[in-house]
Amino acid sequence: MSNASPQASGASKTASHREDAAALIGASDLPEPIASLIGRVVRSTRLWKREQSEVTQELIAHFADGLDSGASADDLVRSFGDPKAAARLIRRAMKRKRPLAWRAFATAVRGTATVMACVLALFLLTYAVLFVRYHTGRPQIKRNFTEDINAPVRALAAEERAWPIYVEAIRALEYRPEHTQTRFYGGDTWEEAAVFAKSRADALELIRRAASRAHLGYEVGPTPEPALREVLSARGEPQGVNPFSNDPNPPLYALQLPYLSELRKMGLLLSVDARAAAREEDGARAAADVHAMLGLAEHARAVPVLISDLVSVAILERTLLTVRELLAETPNVLDDEMLRDLSHRLGSFPRDGGAFVRVGGERRYIEDLFQRIYTDDGHGDGRITREGIRNLELMTSGTDVPGGGSLMGPLAGGIVAGRKEMRRKFDELWAIMETESQTPLWLRDGMDSSDSAVEQLRASRFASWRYLPAVLLIPSLGRAAVSGELARMSRDATLACIGVELFRRREGRLPASLEELVPSILPTIPLDRFTGEPLRYVRDGAAYRLYGVGADLDDDGGRWPVLYVEVETESGERVIEEQPDESGARKFRGRSAVDEARRAAAAGQPTGWQPADGDILYWPASTDFDQRSRRGRSEHGALAAPAFQTN
Repeated sequence: MSNASPQASGASKTASHREDAAALIGASDLPEPIASLIGRVVRSTRLWKREQSEVTQELIAHFADGLDSGASADDLVRSFGDPKAAARLIRRAMKRKRPLAWRAFATAVRGTATVMACVLALFLLTYAVLFVRYHTGRPQIKRNFTEDINAPVRALAAEERAWPIYVEAIRALEYRPEHTQTRFYGGDTWEEAAVFAKSRADALELIRRAASRAHLGYEVGPTPEPALREVLSARGEPQGVNPFSNDPNPPLYALQLPYLSELRKMGLLLSVDARAAAREEDGARAAADVHAMLGLAEHARAVPVLISDLVSVAILERTLLTVRELLAETPNVLDDEMLRDLSHRLGSFPRDGGAFVRVGGERRYIEDLFQRIYTDDGHGDGRITREGIRNLELMTSGTDVPGGGSLMGPLAGGIVAGRKEMRRKFDELWAIMETESQTPLWLRDGMDSSDSAVEQLRASRFASWRYLPAVLLIPSLGRAAVSGELARMSRDATLACIGVELFRRREGRLPASLEELVPSILPTIPLDRFTGEPLRYVRDGAAYRLYGVGADLDDDGGRWPVLYVEVETESGERVIEEQPDESGARKFRGRSAVDEARRAAAAGQPTGWQPADGDILYWPASTDFDQRSRRGRSEHGALAAPAFQTN
């Protein structure tokens, strides 16, 4: 027993609580085995510092009493028992003495930790299941859509195919790299381009022959057709490596259509030659060039996919501009019969009777996509696969697809809708998009749009993952159909310009209104596709203007919107120049968007989009070729560079 009085012992405890356990042990003068044992036990308790000091004091007192009773240090150490067990008992006893609030908090923490551990275990288990499902699922590719596209081409007789003649023309043109980089082929001015065209008369005749055939006859694949590949290699144009080059059933998104750029370049060269022929008063050649351009536009849409139709529309727009320029610069070079033939050909474009821009062809892409990204359970359902996520990344040209990483892939596989649900969502969005694309622009206001439907999906993080393929692919289709409506309006306006010229020749004056052209020259009055009203026809003495109201949907008197652009003069001086904003005038958003933008602007809170203030001018057409070659646009905004607008 200790000889210390209770009062002295209590005072000693209170003071020692403030001391470090090691210091207390060192000051106790206990034998080394006992001091070492106390140190190990106290450290093993993992208590608060104050609590360790208290435990140290009690153990010192315990062993001091034992020594006072005559026991040896070794006997006391042996009788103490297992230090770790003692530390656990001491820790438990000391924690029971802690405040109630702390014990409640500790219990909550232990409960939370337990729940978190369970959640983590459940997550790891779920992830393991998803990982196995994601990496073991395999798409079943049952249909060869590339073969479906090529089968009708293979059925054509050799004399029905235009492509072999086009290849001859491409060889005869002897393109050089600079021919695709300058404003025109052969130089920076129209005259130099005309010289180049004249030097390629044999090639142009081949193009006319090819364009007169009913079918393009090009077999698509993941690499250029052999004859074209040979020509491209000879020109020194690099050919990228396609991972599906040797695949007998390549995905549709991997198909290459390099002939489209060749057709576009041919169209531009024909346009140059048509204007050159008109200046030489060779109406037959000019008309043949224009008809050949229309043939190119028909052939560009031979493969029913969106990009084909957009290129076709670009060639068509160039053709229509060429016709208007011929009428403006050399109004008498095309005789009445030529103009009537041209009107009939323009009016029947496209020959297949379809829309200018067909979105239905993209359905084939969707069907091919489904068989490449999903498994197939034989009942119309399946799950997305690792290969499917990779296909989405490739199809969207390297877009950072959510879940594309190796760790996130299994999670994406668990979130992305199954095959049957995704098909229902696609069908729902497709129905909206098809209805929208088949509706004239002026009637679309207030309609459901595929763009807004997809934006609603994008607004939700979960939905944007759930319906990932739809979010990635549908938006581009909704916007593309507007290009077809714009091309139709340009075609109808050009027919009206031809009609006005025929009327002038017959009557010796301009028509007072477009109604005078119906029905003897035009079947109907051409409509402004933005408003559904007739195109504006305004006489100005011996001249006239023909225009649509443009993106702002109001009549600005037949003038293009204006852009202020900094340009460099021939002397090197940088000046601000007014240029027509053709792109802005053609950017259709609809009445509601225009009204909203104007209200916001009036309130001093302009939105991100404001309609361009001006019209779409079809007549008068520009004839200032040299000025256009310097600026890249005519004073009325006609394109002059090889790169066409596809809206």
